Amino acid sequence: MTKFKFIKPFSSRVTVGGAVGMGVKSWKIGDVVEGSVKGNSIEIRIAPHSVFNDKPSNMSYQEMLLVPSEFLKEYSGKEDVNLKKEINNSNMGDPNKKLFSTQNIIIGILVIGGIFGILKWKKII
Repeated sequence: MTKFKFIKPFSSRVTVGGAVGMGVKSWKIGDVVEGSVKGNSIEIRIAPHSVFNDKPSNMSYQEMLLVPSEFLKEYSGKEDVNLKKEINNSNMGDPNKKLFSTQNIIIGILVIGGIFGILKWKKII
């Protein structure tokens, strides 16, 4: 099987088995799945194989799903490395500075605590 990455959000009804029956499964941009090309679609694995699916039963569920190829592109994993390089080389500031530094986390907690304190003082919450 080949890895594919969603380039557009996608949702579909799937058979989930048991008493539940049908459900909706959704993927967002960037989600990676395994599958194979089938004409103009890509058949992706949405659940692991189970012995329940070897014969018809009320516990069987859907393992594969055909997705139009416009929602997916082949994925090698190298794109993520290039994306990290682009972010580090962009004009977003010092690439050595951590976004989630201890100082930033403490400031965030103090700001959120202050907001809740004001809302409680004003009797909004």
